[in-house]
Amino acid sequence: MGYQMFEKKFYEKLDTQNALLASIASHTGGAKITSWIDAQTFVRRNMHRYIAVADQLVAERATEVEAGIGDSTGITETTVDMAKFLNAVGEVIAGVAEITYDGATWRMNDTPIVLANYGLTVVGTPAEDDRIIVTVTATEQCFDVMDHDTHTPVNPTLTHTLPLLLHDIATYGTIPFCPPQLLYYTDVELPAGNYKFTLDHGAYGGGTAQDGTYMFETDTAIPADGGIRHTTVGAYRADGYEKANITSGKVVIYGDGDERKVIKDNIACAVWDEITDCHDLGTFTARSLTYHTADGKHNFTGRNAYGSNRWKTSAARQWLNSDAAPVPEGSEVVSNWYTRQTVFDRLPGGAKSAGYLYGLDPELKAVICPVKVKTALPDQEKIDGATYEETEDKIWLASMTEIYGSNNGNVAEGTQFQYWKNTGNAAKIKYEGSTARYWFLRGPYSGYAYCVRRVHASGALSHDYAYGALGLVLGLCIG
Repeated sequence: MGYQMFEKKFYEKLDTQNALLASIASHTGGAKITSWIDAQTFVRRNMHRYIAVADQLVAERATEVEAGIGDSTGITETTVDMAKFLNAVGEVIAGVAEITYDGATWRMNDTPIVLANYGLTVVGTPAEDDRIIVTVTATEQCFDVMDHDTHTPVNPTLTHTLPLLLHDIATYGTIPFCPPQLLYYTDVELPAGNYKFTLDHGAYGGGTAQDGTYMFETDTAIPADGGIRHTTVGAYRADGYEKANITSGKVVIYGDGDERKVIKDNIACAVWDEITDCHDLGTFTARSLTYHTADGKHNFTGRNAYGSNRWKTSAARQWLNSDAAPVPEGSEVVSNWYTRQTVFDRLPGGAKSAGYLYGLDPELKAVICPVKVKTALPDQEKIDGATYEETEDKIWLASMTEIYGSNNGNVAEGTQFQYWKNTGNAAKIKYEGSTARYWFLRGPYSGYAYCVRRVHASGALSHDYAYGALGLVLGLCIG
């Protein structure tokens, strides 16, 4: 019996390999890929180098699935759960599907189905020849083959990977890398009253012109698990820096949880008069770890102004790796994909939208291989000799090294993709429709706590503030 089982598996493997070889032989210049399962099979048989760099693989991502009842006489209404419908069908194909009732059973393409398994519900008692018409609206997701075996799978039983990068912008102007964060976090309620805080090398880039101690008065308590922001602390100023930049700004008190609701805003700020008795919130800085790590409550001033440039805790990473549905209109739910990653985080724009993976072709999702992703740390978080961190991601943003071939702050964030070797800036331009856009990479501009590497609309390497909702060009590996 053991030998027979071995013999069966051997011939099954041989048949598969012969089929793949036939596919290659019948397709001039490379392999003929007719499904995402084909691509995965090539990868797992270590035959994926027949899928050439710069080849394109295409999937659909559903943006809407609607159901109607046509000219039905028995049912009066129908609804559809998009995710359940797509998963039951097994793929995303833009167009119309018709489900009919034969007097006893609902049928799709003459195959009996259970409506609930397809996320469908009806109101009323179905009559013979009643119809449910499901319309799928989708966008094309075109991926470029970047290279072969550049990533390490999280699953140790897998060896090979096929890295792909979306050909164009997935989204622009919707999801920030990270929104501006709290300046100060408190785990206990702080009562209404007078407060002061100190800046030490706290101006943009670590300048000292705004340094000093400032005070504000609130008639509202700062809630436990809440905190404050200042509207101008850490912000860039083209016309120079002075204490008046801080006193002209306002303090905002935020509430607890993922929502971080504004409790009170527009609180005036003044230079401390050295007389008023104030509760001391401590010292804040642009770069020094001394204050930032003292008790976990003090953020970098630049992150107060522009958000954090750390990929591991970014809102962009959460959105890209989520298949959560959108929050229904009128719901009080904050988000179906966002959860706070640090005590300083605030709710990002686009939090009520669906995650990127929601609506993506189920066949593609099934073959995505989570991989280990290496990203440089910003200088402010290079603690105990660490210079980079590793995350495990299904979906990731490309790195400076992978696109341009150069290290990011002396850290090689992977290896340069073959796709980008010997290419100029023009080849790195990405579009939203016909418009060239800035697009984020995942690594930090390491001298700062709040700037992220980006690709300029010209294709040149640059950087930008984390709070921007620039283009997201996602990568993934088949494995």
